[in-house]
Amino acid sequence: RVGTFYEVDAGGNRVVHVVGENYEFIAGNNYVNVKGDVKLTIDGNAETYVKEDYNIRCKNLNIEVEENFDTFVKGNTTQFYGDPSLDVETTALGAVSQRYDTSMDFVFTKDVTYTYGAKLSVAVTGAVTEVYGSTIDRSILGAQTDIHAAAYNINSTGGGVNINSVDE
Repeated sequence: RVGTFYEVDAGGNRVVHVVGENYEFIAGNNYVNVKGDVKLTIDGNAETYVKEDYNIRCKNLNIEVEENFDTFVKGNTTQFYGDPSLDVETTALGAVSQRYDTSMDFVFTKDVTYTYGAKLSVAVTGAVTEVYGSTIDRSILGAQTDIHAAAYNINSTGGGVNINSVDE
C-alpha cells in the first residue's frame, strides 16, 4: 500500500511506517530488552488480553487517569505494603464511594486513628454489636442526644453506674 515503508539509516535507527493494519504473530517466546526509555502513544483505545498470569515489577509505579477508573476482580484481592514501618497513605481529591455486596472484615493489629474534618453520618440497617477489650474514654464537646424506639438497658457487671452532672 502506498505510504507503508521500512527504513534503517546509517546510525542504526529503524523506522517502520504502516498505513493500513499491522499484525505480528510469534509462534514461540518473544523477548524485548530496551536499554533506554519506552514511550507508547495510542490515539484510540487499547486492550490487553493475557490468558495466564500478568506480572508487573518496577521501581515506582505511577498511574494517572483523567476520567474514571474501574477495577473488576472476580476472585480475591490482596494488597501487601512491603515495609511494615512505612506509612500507607491514600489521598482522594474528590468523593469516594465503596460498596461491598458481601461481608467485609477490617483487622488492625496496631493503633488506629480516624479523623473526620466535617460531619460523620453512620446508618446501619441491622443489629450492631460493639465489644471493647478495655476502657472507653469519650469526649463530646457539644450536646449528645440519644433517641431509643424501644427499651434502653444499662447493665454493669463489674460495679455501679455513675451519672454525674458537672457545671463549669
